[in-house]
Formats: sequence, C-alpha cells, structure tokens
Amino acid sequence: MAGLGAHQHTRSHEALAVRLPRAERSEREPPKALTGGQYERLVREAKARIADDPVVGARDLAIVRVLGDAGLRCEELAQLQRHDFLPARKGARMRALEVRHGKGDRQRRVRLSDAATRAIVRWDRERTRAFGAPAGDAPLFVTLGTRRRDGSYTRVGGRCGQGVLADVLKRLGAAAELPQELRHQHALRHTCATELLRVDGVTVADVRVFLGHASVKTTSIYLASGEQRQEHVVALRERGRATLDADRDAA
Repeated sequence: MAGLGAHQHTRSHEALAVRLPRAERSEREPPKALTGGQYERLVREAKARIADDPVVGARDLAIVRVLGDAGLRCEELAQLQRHDFLPARKGARMRALEVRHGKGDRQRRVRLSDAATRAIVRWDRERTRAFGAPAGDAPLFVTLGTRRRDGSYTRVGGRCGQGVLADVLKRLGAAAELPQELRHQHALRHTCATELLRVDGVTVADVRVFLGHASVKTTSIYLASGEQRQEHVVALRERGRATLDADRDAA
C-alpha cells in the first residue's frame, strides 16, 4: 500500500508539472481618442456657449483646451490653483501650468498651446468681471451651479471635480454629436497623447514627460498598431533617404 501511495503521489506530481500552452494574447485595444474633426467640433460647441452665458462658456472652453491640448488628468485639473497658471518666462512665448498634484504626487510643468492660454485668460477675465478678482490660491476652475434669472449663479467657488467635468463633457459631447464613448473627460487626454505621437520628431519619451507617466510602457499604449507604425517608420526613412540622395547629387 505504501508503494501504491508513493506511485500515485509521483503521477500526481508529474501531472501538475505539465505546463498547459499559454493562451494567445489578444492585442490590447488602443485608448479611445477623438479625431481632429471631432475635437474641433467639441471646441466649437464650447465657444458657442459663450454667446449665451459668457462665464460658463469661457470656463467650459478653457476646460476643454486644458484637457485636450495639455493632456491633464481630471484630478490634476481639479487641483490647479490660480497661481499655477504661470506667466511666460522672460524671452519666452509660451505660458505653462504648474501641476503640483500629479499621479503619485509627481510634479511637472506643462507648456500650453496659444489656444489654451487664450482660453484660460478669457475665463479668468469673465470670472473676475462676474465675481471679482479671486485670490491666487483659489481654484483655477470653479463650480458655478445653475444660472438664476438675475444672472447670478447658485454654486460658485467649489473645485471642478470628476462630476462637474463629466457633466461638461457629456453636454458638449452630445451637442457635438460625438459617440457616447467619447463624451467623457479622459478621452481628451487620450486625444492629446495620440496627436502628440503623430508629430514628426516627437518621441515616446517626450510624451511620457508631457503627460506625467511614470514609465514609457504606459505611454506606449497610445502608439499606432504595429502595421501602421511600420508604415510611418518606412515613410520617415524614405524621406530621409531622398534628402541624402539630393545632398550627394549636389556635392
């Protein structure tokens, strides 16, 4: 009986030692991002709101631009203070946002596009006109609530958290006739990353720093599929080869 028990134990051990073939990994679905045309429609809808309500419209346009052009996370935008909107350095043209509450408590400085800068300046001007100049440590983006008949608002001054941002993007996305899956705030961060990686000369490492990723591995999920990427690389190589041939002929 002892021998039989040992035999059964050996067979069980051998069975457990057999490795089943690994399941084939399906290619990870890339993050959903807006096309250039969809993003412009979203921006146009935000601008259109300014005519009806300059305060809400200016705020919402600035939110769209900061999420879409600067690629901030929602929680990063919510934590921005007014003095985090930095003036341009001496001799420099671009303004920046000081992101002091990034993921993992990482800090970074994000350069702004001209369009994003203009949108924030406009929002700050409309906010000051409506409520007076806020302190430097006040939130850069605030809740407004509902507009009353007399032009005042019901809930002014809170930070624009996830709920407020979700409502803004859902409303504007519906007006811009975006698909349901693109009517959320993180789709704009995906859009920013995707567009940056399409710019010739911009590397994954550049985008990693811009977005505040801890690892290039995270940034790489925004790359095009393998086939699309190969076409892009070959096109760049051929462009460079043509330039070299022209230089040789000139020499």
